[in-house]
Formats: sequence, C-alpha cells, structure tokens
Amino acid sequence: MGKRKGWNRFRPTKEANWAAIKLVSKDVGCKNSVYTLAGYHYCTLGELKIARLLTSQGIEFTPDVSFGIKNDNVLRKAQLKDNTLRTARTFVPDFVFNGDEYIWTEDDGTEIVIHGLECKASNRKPDKIRLLYEQRGIHILVLSDQEIDWYDQSGELPLKLLRRRHQC
Repeated sequence: MGKRKGWNRFRPTKEANWAAIKLVSKDVGCKNSVYTLAGYHYCTLGELKIARLLTSQGIEFTPDVSFGIKNDNVLRKAQLKDNTLRTARTFVPDFVFNGDEYIWTEDDGTEIVIHGLECKASNRKPDKIRLLYEQRGIHILVLSDQEIDWYDQSGELPLKLLRRRHQC
C-alpha cells in the first residue's frame, strides 16, 4: 500500500461516550445480498472482506449500529437555504468494535485509536464521521475499496486491542 500522509485521518483525544448506544445491527436493506457471513447480509463485497478479516483476527464487532447525531451549524445553514432543516440524523457505520478501542497502524507507523470501520468506494470521509467523533468521541476509520482489497490480499488488518469497554 502506498504511503499515506494522514489525508483523512485524525487522532481521537477524548473519551468515547457509549451512553444509550445499543450494540444491535440495524437493517440497512441488504437482505437479498449474496454477501453473507455468519448469517448476516453485507451490502458490498468490501464489507464482506472486512467482516472476514475481523472474524479471522478474533475481533468482536457488530455491523451496522445506529448512532443519532446532531447536525452542525454549517450543515444547518445549508439546509435552511434548501428548506430541508433537520436538527438530527442517523449514522450507521459498517463495523463497530462493541465499544472496544483498537490501535490502527498506518503504513508509516502512525498509530490511530479507532472504535470501528466504514467501507467506502473512495477514501472521502463523510461529515457524519466527524460529527460522531465531535459529539461522542467515537472514531470510525474510513477504508476505500482499494485499501480493503490490499488488506484482503495481505490477510490481515493492522489492528491491536488497546482497551476493552467497561460494561456497567
């Protein structure tokens, strides 16, 4: 994989807030998908590849967990212009590590604390990922299809457990 200089990465600096989050998969409408693993239907081949890698590495995860997030002021101003004002919305990351924190090691050795993964065709980071981090301290890392293919061929994701979530 080519060297990446942190173009869409950042380091979480706050404690993750898991209050009122139910670690239950949300139906995202992929019931007819051919991409099935352990009884769950994934929407894309990339998601299936990541699920296989996480499973083979013994990393516990829940796919498609729903998070409620508030819109920020920039987005709200844009919505006012379009007469589509909403104060909140839902974000459903592809993989959440059940509240556990993992260290993701970049090609250049940079270590990033993450709580889950999002698979995208490109490496563009949706604003929902930023808002989830700003509001709850939960960092979801975006992987492009190209990155997913590379990790699938290597047979391993560069993850190591940092801390298990404290259960109440």
